[in-house]
Amino acid sequence: MVSIFRITHLISSDLNSLQDYLIPAPVQPTTAVDESGSGSTGAERVLVSGDGETVTTTTASGSATQARTVLSAGTASGGATSPFVINITYDASVSSAPAGFKTAITAAVQYLESQFSDAVTINIKVGYGEVNGQQLGAGALGESLTYLSSYSYTQLTAALRTDAKSATDTAAVASLPSSNPTGGSFWTSSAQAKALGLAGPSTATDGFVGFSATNAFDYTESDGITAGQYDFFGTALHELTEVMGRMMLTGGSIGGTANSNYLLDLLHYSAAGTHSYSASTPGYFSIDGGKTNLGGFNTVRGGDAGDWGSAMGNDAFNAFSSPGVVNGPSSADLTLLDAIGWDRAGVSAATISIALATDTGASSADRVTSNATLTGVAAANAVVTLTEGGTTLGTATATAKGAWTFTPASLTQGSHSIVATEVVSGQTVSNTFNFTYDSIAPGVTIGLVQDTGVSATDQITSNVALTGVTEPGSSVKLLEGTKVLGTVTANSQGVWSFTPTGLAVGIHKIVATTQDIAGNVGSATLTMAYAPAEATGTVVSQATKSLSGADSRGSLAAGLPFGSVTRVGGLGTDAYNYVLGGTSANLFKLTSSNNTATLSAGTAAIAGSSAGRAYALTIAATDTTIGETTPAAPLGVIVGTSGADTIHIGALLNSAATPSFVFGLGGNDAIDGSGATGHLWIDGGAGADTLTGGSGPNTYLYGAATESTPAAMDIITNFHTAMDLVDLTGLGKVLKVAGELSGPTATLAAGTLGWLHSGGNTFIYANTGSSSLSLSGATMMEIELVGNVPLAAGNLLHL
Repeated sequence: MVSIFRITHLISSDLNSLQDYLIPAPVQPTTAVDESGSGSTGAERVLVSGDGETVTTTTASGSATQARTVLSAGTASGGATSPFVINITYDASVSSAPAGFKTAITAAVQYLESQFSDAVTINIKVGYGEVNGQQLGAGALGESLTYLSSYSYTQLTAALRTDAKSATDTAAVASLPSSNPTGGSFWTSSAQAKALGLAGPSTATDGFVGFSATNAFDYTESDGITAGQYDFFGTALHELTEVMGRMMLTGGSIGGTANSNYLLDLLHYSAAGTHSYSASTPGYFSIDGGKTNLGGFNTVRGGDAGDWGSAMGNDAFNAFSSPGVVNGPSSADLTLLDAIGWDRAGVSAATISIALATDTGASSADRVTSNATLTGVAAANAVVTLTEGGTTLGTATATAKGAWTFTPASLTQGSHSIVATEVVSGQTVSNTFNFTYDSIAPGVTIGLVQDTGVSATDQITSNVALTGVTEPGSSVKLLEGTKVLGTVTANSQGVWSFTPTGLAVGIHKIVATTQDIAGNVGSATLTMAYAPAEATGTVVSQATKSLSGADSRGSLAAGLPFGSVTRVGGLGTDAYNYVLGGTSANLFKLTSSNNTATLSAGTAAIAGSSAGRAYALTIAATDTTIGETTPAAPLGVIVGTSGADTIHIGALLNSAATPSFVFGLGGNDAIDGSGATGHLWIDGGAGADTLTGGSGPNTYLYGAATESTPAAMDIITNFHTAMDLVDLTGLGKVLKVAGELSGPTATLAAGTLGWLHSGGNTFIYANTGSSSLSLSGATMMEIELVGNVPLAAGNLLHL
């Protein structure tokens, strides 16, 4: 590889791997020369560094003058011979190595031979200060180069299955997909191919390792590592095991072959059931489909993807380390080599595992679940018996790959300790698994903090605060549809409260959900109407169609409807009625119907005065849907007589802003709104009236065409086109607007109204008859506006 360890200059004096992360130029597989010196030709192979970069293969001449020392660690110690043999050939460069160099290499080789029992011989060349004749990367403690051969996914997995001799092997094989999950190519080191039975014996070199001649090594691990020096034994194990196939390519390229992977890539996971083929995505080593994290892989640039990350502590397979520490091999290291095809010495195949098929708890390893299904790995086709206490729960038969699954029936809620047992070749093996089973959804309620509707249970409110009860300390999520309104935690009594923000006026369906530690979800739904305490008031307008009957012998006629009341604000979906108040309320009548109301004189005529008699009323709107009544709004009614009245409106009102209806009834009245600022509805009645509006909006009402004629013409002294109106709807005739007329001799069509500027004043004409009339005709309705008033059609209300 371009090796695992490289000196950095951080304060911690970390070491990291020298890795270029370059996509190499395509290099065609080369024919390797047998480097034992025999000159025999092997199969086509590719020589790569540990990060998958293809390098130029180096062929040895086999010259007798080249210094070569072959060490078979299995025999050099003088002990029992291991079936697994690592042949070491030292390059001439090793002659300048310190005395402890070869001894430490021997120790690393003997350790690996003692841990694995594959009956294969692999051949590795060792250099000092170089690797295969090439200078080591700057600051590198060690580097390796490895010969690779390509095999199909089917060939590779079949070889793994055939070679499986341990529970680790069985589990790893069981976790592999039935078809190629990458769609790309797979490679093995030539040493690994021998272990898997994909390649036969060969004296050809399987790889090269080289170690730094400039960095300080401690060659004796047994007494610890000297400060400022680096563990050579761990470095040697790191480089030797890369030649054995301990590498990942994560979808990179081998020469011109893109999307390439090593066998270890198949055991690289980012989550349970989720393979990772990215060097930059955090991932880990797992033999059970990602359920169990056996060691996190490196993702830091400069370190190889197949090395461990920093979470593994001081370890021989780490991508980064520090001086002064022992980087020894760990059980995770041996398990990894076991899983990729190397047979652990002294490990029985008669092992069994048991775990949750799905851990639904807060983490994937807390052994809390709402799904009681168990799974594990046993010997191929073995019968697995599941027991708890003295009770047999049932049996499961492992597949040809050793995978088994079992779901206990009627499992009680709570803690369990279940034993999985198998018998293989007369050997009984068992494993115990403890977990908590909880499949009951947590209870949760939701309701309004305050129901402000007509009843306490109609779910109508102007206060959107919500509350409920669930398990103490549980998290409650509030949703409307897919929108999350917020999340809140229940207190120690299980009570939760939450106030949504930005809730629109109207109907809402809000769901409260909570999830317990086992992943069970409980929910409750509230359908409520949000009707905020929005300012709701009343709007009064004229009801003029019956005004022709307003005069009843000098009084306001009994039962005469003259005002229309509607609400303003509030919800259009709510129901409303209206309340009449004031000191004179008993003389009038307010009738509510379909969310509006009609104001009329009571059962008796309303008496007036020649100076005008004022009646003070109030009107309030009640939203019967939510039970809220608005503040009462003042309304004045001023009544004259059938004679010549002089009415000063402002002097009669309690407040200048009070909107008021003014009835002159009959006679030549002088009605003056000076001082009034509220809306005035002025009806002079029959006779030639002089009408002066207030400073607010003024509407001049007419109930008959005879109320203003050329012979008895009303004069409006201060008509403001921006806000004043002449209301002719009381005439009961459908009229069209002719607009401004051409002159005094103009003819006005039947059912038409218009206006004329003449003598510095403005005259409004209305022909309510059935034939055209001249403006000079005595039967024409005529109203005079003082001044040259720029009228528009919008100033004239009509049917």
